[in-house]
Formats: sequence, structure tokens, C-alpha cells
Amino acid sequence: MISLLEHLRLPDRYLKNTTVWLNLCVSLGLNLALWLLVISRAQAGAVIPLHSTIYFGIDRIGPWYQLLLLPGFGAATVLLNFLFGATQYRSFRALTYVLVWFTSVLQLLLLLGVYLVVQLV
Repeated sequence: MISLLEHLRLPDRYLKNTTVWLNLCVSLGLNLALWLLVISRAQAGAVIPLHSTIYFGIDRIGPWYQLLLLPGFGAATVLLNFLFGATQYRSFRALTYVLVWFTSVLQLLLLLGVYLVVQLV
């Protein structure tokens, strides 16, 4: 039990790493922008397009609150990737850097996707 608790404790170097903190701030900032974008465009009771392709146009519609799944997925990804990165920081530092960079890129892609879907309204 003690070894599990020690393994889950965040390493001090992980918390002081510039790359980790920069990506954490960028990820959280982009996720906040994602939440604000969805909430600012929310219209109670409205049915909005949820997906569109260049070949078929709008191919999925639904209630506005289904757009909240994307910022929620992004927030869960930030939390899980940074916690998993902290547990693996001592042994697989390269994996930690890949995880934190992936999280920032994923937040940017989610923001872009939600922006494009919201522009259809």
C-alpha cells in the first residue's frame, strides 16, 4: 500500500518542469476557451448541427448540450494525461513530454472543431 501511495505522489521535478507547466497552462487555457465558446453559443431548447462534412453537408443534428461532450472530453484528457505523465515521469520522461504536448494539440483541434461546428448555426 505504501509503494502505491508513493507511486501516485507527484514528483517535485515534474511540478517544476517548464515544458510540463507551459503545456498545462496552454491546455487549460484552450479548454477554458472551448467551454466559453460552447456556452456562449448555447440556446436553450435549440436543435443545432453537431457534425458536417464537405461531401454531405450537415449530417448530424441534436440538442445544444451535446456540444458539451467535447469540452468535457478535453478536460478529462487534460486531467488523465497530466496525472499519468506524473506517474511515469521518473522512468519514461519522453513519454511524459509526448503526453503533455499531445494534450495541448488535442485541445487546439477540439477548439477548431467546435468553432467550425458553431459557425454552422
